[in-house]
Amino acid sequence: MKNFSLTIKITLLGVIGIFLLPNNVFGVEAALQQCINQCNDAASSAARASQQGQLVINQAIAQLPNQMATALVNAAVAQHIDPQVVGNAIGNAMNNGFGDALQQAMQPVAQAMQPVAQAMNGVSTNINRMASNVETILKDQEKKKTGKLLALAEILTDPVKVGLIAGAIGSVTFAVKVLTPWVKSKIGKPKIIQSSSRTSWFSSSKKKESRLGEIIMKPDLRKQLMEIVSEIQNAQATGTGLFNVLLYGPPGTGKTMFAEALALESGIDFEMTSGSRFVQLAAGKDVQALNELIDYAEKSSREVLIFIDEAQSLLADRYAFGVEKRARDLTEAFLARVPKPTNDKFMFVFATNHPEQLDSAAWDRTKGHQIEVGLPEAHERAKIFNMYLKKFSLETGTPISKSLKYETSNLAANMPGFSARSIEEVARGIIRKTIERQEKAINFEISKEVIDRQISEDKKQQKRLEMLKKKRQEMGLMRTIVAA
Repeated sequence: MKNFSLTIKITLLGVIGIFLLPNNVFGVEAALQQCINQCNDAASSAARASQQGQLVINQAIAQLPNQMATALVNAAVAQHIDPQVVGNAIGNAMNNGFGDALQQAMQPVAQAMQPVAQAMNGVSTNINRMASNVETILKDQEKKKTGKLLALAEILTDPVKVGLIAGAIGSVTFAVKVLTPWVKSKIGKPKIIQSSSRTSWFSSSKKKESRLGEIIMKPDLRKQLMEIVSEIQNAQATGTGLFNVLLYGPPGTGKTMFAEALALESGIDFEMTSGSRFVQLAAGKDVQALNELIDYAEKSSREVLIFIDEAQSLLADRYAFGVEKRARDLTEAFLARVPKPTNDKFMFVFATNHPEQLDSAAWDRTKGHQIEVGLPEAHERAKIFNMYLKKFSLETGTPISKSLKYETSNLAANMPGFSARSIEEVARGIIRKTIERQEKAINFEISKEVIDRQISEDKKQQKRLEMLKKKRQEMGLMRTIVAA
């Protein structure tokens, strides 16, 4: 019985093995032959076991009744047959003779063997059927291979076709070598990036036209920008490594515009994100996003300028009162990945409206390239105001009155403390008010009205901010006293 069970297991393993083999001629034939050999071996073992079992029975019959009874009971237990059935048959044999009773005792054994025999017949049938299917498959494969070989031989004997194939292979190989770095950089772009100069198939290789002359900024700020551009280009030429830059100043003063112009004039790629985007992520995900960003920059095929707006959220002062452990961990993770101020593949440009909240290491990583981007002076404000008035006038088809054209400088002079962003919002408000009142042109009266209202709102907002700042300072002082 055990040998027959072993035969079934071996046969099933052989069947499974055939389906797991690779689809080739020699592998299938070898596996099938191995399966058949295993089945033959198992059948021989079963025959020997049967002969040995018959010998044991004959010996038992020749021995004393008690020895025969013990041997048959043990055999029954080994074959999972109820010993009571065999015991009863042995008792009858001892009382009425051995012949008929012994035959009766062996009936349960014969019945137990019938399912095994049926299973073996089924396995044998399946193996034969499978062997026939394998043979058919092998013949079909041989036909297909022969056809392919004949077609290949025909192509290889034709010089024109060989030349075309060689040219196609060369073209594909060249294209793969050229496009692979770009594809990798596009596909692998981290989700933390908000905007990028890599917005088209050619943006990474074709330099855009410079628009630096159109950007309105203070003369000293423009000078600093061009000096940094020269330093970047010299670093690329000499291989001394790119450096980091810190831009700080009030909101809306053009720090993002400065960073974009820096990348464009230097001929390197521009990637933008914000420190607040890291803060919005779950704990642990922020550090993961930072690592993905730096990995992306390191693998880039071109130098990259990574602009980080609201940098105080990414590089918060680790030793400031009230800074959470998560913020400290993010700062330390950045410092671990950017251990020095220079790098061969990328540079960071940090921007913040709150430089006092930056960690000291951020100042250390940008040493020598820390630029204050202040509010525009009256002359720059007048240029910015004129620029946005013309822009919105063209977009809406609303003309600018002649009287207003001569008053823009005076109006700009009345906007001290206005950033470029604030001036843009004022110009937008003037156009909106002009359209609402169905005026034929943008005039001085509406412009002054909108500007005065904006100045009044700014003063109220400034008072609220000062009160909030004072309240925070008082709360911080109280916490310090309580902690002490």
